[in-house]
Amino acid sequence: MFNEKNWKKRDYSALRIFFLISFMTGTLNSAKMACAIGEIGMGIMTWLNLIAVFLLRKPILLSLKDFEAQKAVGEDPIFNPTSN
Repeated sequence: MFNEKNWKKRDYSALRIFFLISFMTGTLNSAKMACAIGEIGMGIMTWLNLIAVFLLRKPILLSLKDFEAQKAVGEDPIFNPTSN
């Protein structure tokens, strides 16, 4: 999906410019601002993960139920994505 053949020259240039701006911003601002930006990033990632878990709750609960049933029988749990 993200191999080098799919990337174009403009994609690399955009990425380089983004990192250059990020590094310059990091060196010119205080540590307090860098921590604040980091906390904002962690908050965004947390919310995205919570949304993903909410959307995947049915398959997660089915997998957990299957795992617990296999453990109750005394088997070594094996994940089979096609089983119900």
